[in-house]
Amino acid sequence: MTDHQDLIHDLARHIQGEIRFDKLSRLLYSTDASIYQIEPVGVVLPRHKDDVIATIETAAKHGVAVLPRGGGSSLAGQAVGHAIVLDFSKYMNAMVQVNREERWARVQPGITLDVMNRALAAHGLKFGPDPSSGNRATVGGTLGNNGTGAHSILYGMSVKQTLAVETVLADGTLTRFGATDEARIEQLAAGKDLVGQIYRRVPDLLNRHAGAIQQDYPRTWRRAGGYNLDYVRYGIRNGGRDGNLNLAKLMAGSEGTLGMIVEATLNLHPLPKTKGLVIVEFGSLVAAMEAIPAVLATKPSAVELNDDYLLKICRTVPEFAKLLTFVQGDPAALLIVEYYGDDHADLAAKSENLIQTLKRQRLGDAYNPITDHKGMANVWKVRKEAVGLVMSRPGDYKPIAFIEDVAVPVDQLPSFVGELQALLSDHKTQAAIYGHASAGCLHVRPLINQKEAESLGVMESILRGTTDLIVDHGGALSGEHGAGLIRSAFNQQVYGQRLYQAFRELKGIFDPDNIINPGKLVDAPAPLEPELRFGADYQATIPPVTGLSFERQHSLDGAIEMCNGQGACRKLDVGAMCPSYQASRDELHSTRGRGNVLRAAISGRLSGGLTSEPVKEALDLCLACKSCKAECPSSVDMAKLKYEVQYQAHKEGKVSLRDWLLGHAHLLNRAGAAFAPVSNWVMQLGVTKLAQHHLLGIHKNRSMPAWARPTFSAWWRRRGGSKAGRNGQVVLFPETLTDYTNPEIGQAAVQVLEAAGF
Repeated sequence: MTDHQDLIHDLARHIQGEIRFDKLSRLLYSTDASIYQIEPVGVVLPRHKDDVIATIETAAKHGVAVLPRGGGSSLAGQAVGHAIVLDFSKYMNAMVQVNREERWARVQPGITLDVMNRALAAHGLKFGPDPSSGNRATVGGTLGNNGTGAHSILYGMSVKQTLAVETVLADGTLTRFGATDEARIEQLAAGKDLVGQIYRRVPDLLNRHAGAIQQDYPRTWRRAGGYNLDYVRYGIRNGGRDGNLNLAKLMAGSEGTLGMIVEATLNLHPLPKTKGLVIVEFGSLVAAMEAIPAVLATKPSAVELNDDYLLKICRTVPEFAKLLTFVQGDPAALLIVEYYGDDHADLAAKSENLIQTLKRQRLGDAYNPITDHKGMANVWKVRKEAVGLVMSRPGDYKPIAFIEDVAVPVDQLPSFVGELQALLSDHKTQAAIYGHASAGCLHVRPLINQKEAESLGVMESILRGTTDLIVDHGGALSGEHGAGLIRSAFNQQVYGQRLYQAFRELKGIFDPDNIINPGKLVDAPAPLEPELRFGADYQATIPPVTGLSFERQHSLDGAIEMCNGQGACRKLDVGAMCPSYQASRDELHSTRGRGNVLRAAISGRLSGGLTSEPVKEALDLCLACKSCKAECPSSVDMAKLKYEVQYQAHKEGKVSLRDWLLGHAHLLNRAGAAFAPVSNWVMQLGVTKLAQHHLLGIHKNRSMPAWARPTFSAWWRRRGGSKAGRNGQVVLFPETLTDYTNPEIGQAAVQVLEAAGF
């Protein structure tokens, strides 16, 4: 970008990490898992905390905003904006230290939760909050959103488990926030820098707003999307002086608006000895909500909700349909009740107690205890991939995240759900409803067509109506995924004028020039003002004739738009999706990255369309292994899309010499085998290796397969075909490599089949 050349030059002088301001990179980072698409100024992939400091200092010098990003799995738009995006996931992802005795760990922000927990398991420990996206969500993102998960009734929100953080502030100062006594507070407050300002003004803010902090937060404890002033404590107890201030509690849940976490010290918990589940089925969603207090009285470790919409969608995805072994009937809703136990006898007693308790109160229609590892894994996989599963619906109407994680006190759940269903009915739409019933947090995804102005108006109306319901029931508009761009404009209504004013003051103390992730939590635009990924003016240009059928996804653009940005393809060390991302840790080479490039190509954001060079680059490392087809909960089939793009390129005559030669490998192999072994000697010459490198893009150190003589076909003819078989005939198809370079494989196959009597 020519208008940012001075900025790029200054960054290059001070940063050892990667600096990406090209069009393709900006497109890749213009989306997260939300409804928005906002092209950033550029992208920096820092290698260490000094890179973060240099980036923020340089950005401040040039008057450019910055925002932190982990896995880019945020559902409310926290990880997009017109700013320099710092992606911590590629390099700053280390486990720094584990203290087993004191049960804490120091980690960098880019480590994913599942990778961290696998390492902690060796010590018999884990981090309590466990959002469903833990296989791609990073620690930094989880803390930023104040994330939690299925076990929040045991471990609370992330703020509760955050002991200390090392943070880069808006002026580039690196500081550590942790438990700080009064003497140290006074010492820090004497400083003339931004740290001094923070320690002078935050205690005063807490004292002045003590009444609002004590009285005005929503009644539900399960909340995100606002600053955690009530967790800081200082200025609230003991006449305003309890001698301990921990500003790390403010960084948790701040959505990256107060500073950038470069290291976090987290509280840990011992792994449970045993676990077991009871699946309880219900005839209605409200009936399931009415059972929650009785279930909680039995002291479970988790209570999760699945509705029939999710179960029906699950049955349409082959990889997930086979997991529904735990569903007995055709319920409208089911509760997944989990218990931790000392042993199997303890689990059995707890499960039986639940079943008898519910039967006595005539709650539930069927009860299914599950204690085997595979059975429990099936249940949790379906629950954890709920977001992707509900988004696997083809067509323009999608279950959209905008009232994604509403939360109310548990005693309000039945009435709230009934009124919410009435609101949805009034707007003539339906929604998938699932989530963390134990804490009153529900994931609600109404069906919306974002390509229609009228439907977008319905979305905003539902959002406003839901906000009114939430306030009436003492709830929060976000129970764990944060406010971001979609809900921050409603924070004044949800938290009240007094608390909202305190939030604005706090932002001004930490970030006087408003350069760190601006427009989130306070002073936010209206929810539909920022640029949308799909809007009423969205147009897709696709080839009128495709080589493959995309009828199931309604069209080629429908197949491309199945990718919703959830980022399940960024999971590490589990499954096969996506091998090129696992090797490179590069967003471009993830299934999501390729989906973004393809959508940019058909929507006009990327010139040249589907046969452009950027599309070719994005698809180059796709192995067409079909892992995404099997493992992506939204059923993105990138291999099929790659085949179609290659077909369109070939149809336009965009076939390179390399592609032509490899596409006619049978001719090359036939000629090579005819002149072997001389041809093999020629292929080993230095001049030949240089030619293959420059003409075909094959590395000069790469050894090509040697041609064989005789070929498999010649060997077959020489032996006079096959011997008679007592068990019938088998047809053997020797392909090109078996025939010309590895005939021993074909010969072995013949010998095995003949020995078996064929």
